Amino acid sequence: MRKREGMKKRRSRILAWLLACFMVLSVIQGTGWGSLTVQAEEEVNIPTTLSVGNNDIITEGKVSETTEGDGWSYNADTNTLTLTKASLGSITYDGGDLNLQISGENTVGQIDAENSDAAYITGIENGTDKAKLYCGGCISVDALTINNIELNVEGDIDKAGIGSNGRTVSLENVKLYVRGYIDANTISCSGCQINTADHVFVGEFECSNSEIRTNSLRDTSAKTTYTNSIVVDNSSNTTRIYGAATLCEELKIPSAGTIMFAEGACITNLDKLTVEEDANIFVNYKMDEYGSESYEKHTHNTEATKGGTYKDSQMHYENVACKDCPIGYVTETLVEREHTYENGFCKACDAYEPAVLNSNNAYEIGNAGQLYWFADKVNKESYKYVNVNVVLTADIVVNKNVLNDGELTKDVDGLRNWTPIQQYDGTFDGARHTISGIYCVSDTIEEAGIFQNTIDNAIVENIGVLDSYYCLKKGYNVGGIVGYNCGIIRNCYNEGMVSSLYNNDNYLGGICGMNGGGIITGCYNKGKVANSVWETRAGGICGRSTNTILNCYNTGSVTGGSRVGGICGSNDSSTTSGRIENCYNIGTINSSIIDDGYKRNIAVIDDAKAVVENCYYLENNYIALEDGTFGMAEDDFASGEVAYRLQEGQKEPVWGQTLADEGGDLYPVLGGKTVYQNETYSGCTKESSVEIEYSNEEKDTKYTHVLEKTEKVNADCENDGMEAYWTCTSCQKKFSDEEGTKELNELPVISAFGHDYKVDEEKSEDDTRVTLTFTCKREGCTADKHEVTVTLTAPDSLTYAGTAKEATVTQTPENAFESVSVSYESVDKRRSATLVEGKPVNAGDYKATVTVGTGEDAVSASVEYTIQKKEISVYNVDVSDKVYDGTTKVKVSRVTLIGILGQDVVEADTTDLYGDLPDKNAGTYTEITLPELKLVGDSANNYELTQPDNPMKLNVSVSVQKAPKAPNMPEASMDVDYTKTTVEAVSLPTGWKFDDADIDKKLDVDVPVAVTAKYAGEDAGNYEVESVEITLTRKACTHPTIKWIVDKEATVDAEGSRHKECTACKTVLATETIAKLKAQTPDVTIRYTTHVQTYGWQGDENNANKWFANGKMAGTSGKAKRLEGIKIRVYGNDSLGIQYTTHCQSYGWLPWSANGEMNGTEGEAKRLEAIKIQLTGADKEKYDVYYRVHAQSYGWLAWAANGAPAGTAGYAKRLEGVQIVVVKKGSPAPGVNFEGVNAASGVYQSVSYLAKNGSSPVVGGQVTSNINPSVAGEANVNIAYRTHVQSFGWQGWKYNGVMSGTSGKAKRLEGINIKLTNKPYSGSIVYTTHVQSIGWQGNENNVNTWFRDGQMAGTSGRAKRLEAIRIALTGEMAEHYDVYYRVHAQTYGWLAWAKNGEAAGTAGLSKRLEGIQIVLVPKGGAAPANNYGGVVTTNKQTYIKK
Repeated sequence: MRKREGMKKRRSRILAWLLACFMVLSVIQGTGWGSLTVQAEEEVNIPTTLSVGNNDIITEGKVSETTEGDGWSYNADTNTLTLTKASLGSITYDGGDLNLQISGENTVGQIDAENSDAAYITGIENGTDKAKLYCGGCISVDALTINNIELNVEGDIDKAGIGSNGRTVSLENVKLYVRGYIDANTISCSGCQINTADHVFVGEFECSNSEIRTNSLRDTSAKTTYTNSIVVDNSSNTTRIYGAATLCEELKIPSAGTIMFAEGACITNLDKLTVEEDANIFVNYKMDEYGSESYEKHTHNTEATKGGTYKDSQMHYENVACKDCPIGYVTETLVEREHTYENGFCKACDAYEPAVLNSNNAYEIGNAGQLYWFADKVNKESYKYVNVNVVLTADIVVNKNVLNDGELTKDVDGLRNWTPIQQYDGTFDGARHTISGIYCVSDTIEEAGIFQNTIDNAIVENIGVLDSYYCLKKGYNVGGIVGYNCGIIRNCYNEGMVSSLYNNDNYLGGICGMNGGGIITGCYNKGKVANSVWETRAGGICGRSTNTILNCYNTGSVTGGSRVGGICGSNDSSTTSGRIENCYNIGTINSSIIDDGYKRNIAVIDDAKAVVENCYYLENNYIALEDGTFGMAEDDFASGEVAYRLQEGQKEPVWGQTLADEGGDLYPVLGGKTVYQNETYSGCTKESSVEIEYSNEEKDTKYTHVLEKTEKVNADCENDGMEAYWTCTSCQKKFSDEEGTKELNELPVISAFGHDYKVDEEKSEDDTRVTLTFTCKREGCTADKHEVTVTLTAPDSLTYAGTAKEATVTQTPENAFESVSVSYESVDKRRSATLVEGKPVNAGDYKATVTVGTGEDAVSASVEYTIQKKEISVYNVDVSDKVYDGTTKVKVSRVTLIGILGQDVVEADTTDLYGDLPDKNAGTYTEITLPELKLVGDSANNYELTQPDNPMKLNVSVSVQKAPKAPNMPEASMDVDYTKTTVEAVSLPTGWKFDDADIDKKLDVDVPVAVTAKYAGEDAGNYEVESVEITLTRKACTHPTIKWIVDKEATVDAEGSRHKECTACKTVLATETIAKLKAQTPDVTIRYTTHVQTYGWQGDENNANKWFANGKMAGTSGKAKRLEGIKIRVYGNDSLGIQYTTHCQSYGWLPWSANGEMNGTEGEAKRLEAIKIQLTGADKEKYDVYYRVHAQSYGWLAWAANGAPAGTAGYAKRLEGVQIVVVKKGSPAPGVNFEGVNAASGVYQSVSYLAKNGSSPVVGGQVTSNINPSVAGEANVNIAYRTHVQSFGWQGWKYNGVMSGTSGKAKRLEGINIKLTNKPYSGSIVYTTHVQSIGWQGNENNVNTWFRDGQMAGTSGRAKRLEAIRIALTGEMAEHYDVYYRVHAQTYGWLAWAKNGEAAGTAGLSKRLEGIQIVLVPKGGAAPANNYGGVVTTNKQTYIKK
């Protein structure tokens, strides 16, 4: 490549002219055009000729006197032509270079350097007025440099002529539009937007941070490099992306276009990119040194989600997106997902995590998001949350590294801003936790802290604020905890920075900006408080206070204006005086006002009512005299004296300080270790001199006494002693130590220590007595009670007598022990023996226990004894008379007992008590056999009953009377069946027989016969009436059963005959002729099979050759079995088909089926009640189809034909049999006797259909008349389906969009059958289900592996839920119809319609399907509405996948 001689030299000089306008160009930085580097130049290459429009500025190297005009000027010193909003002709020059400076919008003709010269075009902004240049022609220069300008070129950018192959173009921060082409050996561009209508032809191209859009880019060198750039080639419809590129304008990739991403490339502003469907997307694009390209095709997936849209406190919506997609592809599908919180903020939608309301009706806050949630609720729903209570459960960190060395960290970004809690009136308990990283910076908020302001009842306590920053532009009340406080702030501290930029009245404090009637107690500040404007009132604790500040301190620096104080800037008064008490400050106090009258170590007093009491500061920091304050030395603070003085007079511990040489506190702290003031006096009274010391140990006050000792006297078992003690001979006080520090209020008596007994226990041989012997173990003990015995003796009489049976206790010596007691308990395992007022009275086993002493030193011993039951006996028995009942049992009414004590209630239990008499027959009896008698009553357990000897004489005899009449007595008049001809043949009730004289009597029709019946049962003689007179009358025959008997069979050529007779009396009741048989149609065969109750399908339901044919009866005869379903086909004529519908129990008329499809039900125990059959196809007019049915109760009905109904409606009668035949058009109907079925006996042979007035439903259609039923839909294909439902099993078939499953019952679908009926085309319905723990059955992407045409998908009996389904059509059906379906999914409700094999439901979420709707739609037709079949949904998702 040729290099122009002298080019480098000129380029080193080209910027000399910039020195003159350096100050103007300096505004460029930050405007979007980048920065400009200025260099001093030694030499200017001025052209020999220069013309601007009609102005010749330089001619033969001589500069014209006219160097400026309307909108232009030329500076020969810098060779700079400046255009300012000019409109000129062409610019031409030769023999040198040209510096062209552009300001504002300008227009020129072409720019032409005739002999390979350079042009430098630079735009300069003037405020918001950007530099623009419109060039109406071409730009023809050899070396072109353009900076910081918007340039429109109507022609080309090129250099024509010989020797121009060294041309270069250099662009920086340029927006360039070229209507022609760009042709150069070398192009470099940075930060540019380039558009050309024609091609860009370049040898070497270096492009960075730019966007190129051209009709064709022809780069012929391998040295081409692209960095963070976009290249759009319109001729090939191809866009290439390099690095992290940014679009300057909207870009659309058409469906036939291509977008290619180099390895690792991306577009930073995808909102400006649109990629149409079917556009090509390639990644990992590369070009090798030979110009060969390689890349990989990118196919969208839906494996990711993007962004988040808040829905509610639990959920948000996320867009389904392509994972790692270079174009950020996001579908329209929204997935409902639970918030995923990090530090309480949802990572997808930034929703706040709700705080938890605990059992104490307080919200628990444990992270930053919950804090923001609570603030948002109070600020937006104050009526609901303003007075609720809060407790922190953890330290909260909002932002990190907000402060650096107490000031806002420089160059920190990404901080989450804080909006303070407004108008709070509840209790906010920090529970000793901290809130860190609050960043509250605002131009509008006027009051700030954690709380903007608190109301009268508010309590804010136990919070520490760390690493936080407050700065309000208009803030007049700012505090680390509360901006404006009317409530109580206690036990809080601040280590953040509190500041304001407000230049009017404002109040700043480490804890509170303004304390307007509230109370601040137990708080401290270590943070910086600062605003140096005159109007600022600043304090370490509070900027201004009109009420109370107690027990607070400040160590942070405070800077303010007119009022600055270490504790409070302005201590003012309102209805109550401003009061500051028990506080101290060691922080520095600074004011923007030189006069010290505006600052104080504690507070500036602004009202006479305002007071300060017992407050302290470092005496070295003295500013001015302050009432109620004390300047103290650092040693006084360190010694504990200030801590003691702050605490003095307060009931509860507040102030403390750890006093130690190492690791101690230099200053008092709240809640610290208690400080005591210890005193030492030089004499024995306080009138003597004293020395004071402060310590964490409380010591007795020390005095100096003259002491005399009294020696110790020892105690023994019964006598007291005395410890040694000292008495001051001066003041007569007594002390327990010889130093005289522990004064005694009473003499130190040593109590007698009592006996130390050992105890021995001894029982008598009969266990009725136990003795405890107590012997003192102390050596030398000789007291009376040295040995004591205690004896417990059981009572002598031990039979129940109604009084207590107590044990006795004796002591030797008598009354030696004061505490001796006896207690009793029942130990009876045989019965429940209870104590009476704590004493053993009732029969049973007892334990008596004597206890000596009390508590742990008590000693016990026991004896056990039994109180026996008292014996009683039976005196006499009374029973009740009865009527004969066939048993010996008799009711015992009373049993009299003897031996019962007068106060006790005891009797024999006569409830259901029966004895046995010697015999069961009627008569009088004097003795009875009794069962074992049982005692009842409150005292029954105290007695033992002696059972009487059986049999026992009755007190009064008992009578068993006869019963009124024998059982089963026959009626006085009886009608006798026609078949009974003698009395003997007549049956009587059990136990009765005719008198022997009557059994041979004959019975004639309608002739009464008198006879006698007698009772002959085994218990005869026990009844008052045992015979009866009866009149028998034989009745005439009623012909209960009849039958037809064929006398002559009919043939095709001749009639036959038959007669009807009674099977009982053989009477002939009727005769008739049998019609000739009709010949069968030779070219058409009709076959059919039925599903019969109990038996199922007759023949092989899947093999029509085994079906009934041409009039043969299908079903049953004489077995009372219902038909439940039917299949029918025709053979022999391809242009003939058949369709049929049935009236089914509880459904009504079902949709039409055709050509072998099942119509009716299976497994539902539903009867068919009627049927309609008709022919279809091109030849249907050439034939008739006849059919007749056998109906319950009515028998065989007449033949119906060509779609007429056969059977019944409204009578609930089952079909039991059917015959079907096809004949040539116009042929007579088959006869009553046809194919082995003789229907001549049928009562309703003249009618084929019996119907009540009324109507019947039509499944999927309108109701129809019973009398003349019309079943629409003959031409419609039907889709039928049924589901297996949890707990309920298989439901009935549903058709054409009717919901199958359940609603609102939370029952899973477990299986499904789907089939097509009445279909006009070939093809199948296929389907597969996604099953719990199984997944998709078959290959979800291969319909050949799916279930089809009524097969069961899912499971049965395995309790597994269906979770999703796919349904599709095949064959001709798929060409003519679309299948739509939607499901009801657990949690999500009804989803949107899916179609033609799409998935419907959920996967990976463990959600059951509960209902389904399926609809066929003509191909390309509209999808079913959202409101369809009584089901409404607005859900747009069809399939939700985890």
